[in-house]
Amino acid sequence: MIRKALAASIGLLMALVPVSVAAQGGAMWVDRHGRMMSLQFSGGNGAPPAPADRTAGQMAALFQSLCVATEGDPARITAAARAAGAGLAAQPENVPGGRNAPPLVLDIWRGEGLVVTRTAGFFAAPNAQCNAIFYVRSLPDKAAVVAALTAALGSAPANADQAVRRNGRPNPHYIPEWSVAGGRAVVAHVAAGYQHMPGDRVQLGIRVR
Repeated sequence: MIRKALAASIGLLMALVPVSVAAQGGAMWVDRHGRMMSLQFSGGNGAPPAPADRTAGQMAALFQSLCVATEGDPARITAAARAAGAGLAAQPENVPGGRNAPPLVLDIWRGEGLVVTRTAGFFAAPNAQCNAIFYVRSLPDKAAVVAALTAALGSAPANADQAVRRNGRPNPHYIPEWSVAGGRAVVAHVAAGYQHMPGDRVQLGIRVR
């Protein structure tokens, strides 16, 4: 049975996380508000991949080719990964169902310092989406990630005005979001690992609004 265990990017637990549960081996998702989350369940694979060094530009380019250009189509993601030499292997995750629900199968590709996730939508992440999660040895500056994505997507974040508070200080809860053709939205997270979501990572995600 799936245990409640969703953590928002702002560091607030959306549900209690039992000590015995494990996460999806570094697979991450975004909720309907674009917040980062992890699906955890008894018997899951809890170890994220070993970190790898990539520049913000390299992350943005891989995300563009794997998730944006493919429109989240599994076959196209696999082909794009092969063309990019990303070393990704498809490892779909079978999540146990609830009392009256069938198992949930999620599309996941894992490689060196990188996990790509794709879903047409499920109970905790209802929006169809594709995410590239880069596990890194040292976190890049968030501004560098935003600049790299802005260059890759050809536009600035639609909510750039929320990056700074009225007092002139940076908004620590700001999630940059870009509007993309086809009614889709791109978000970027730069997050340090902690107990329930280990591994320093950059998560770039695109979802249907």
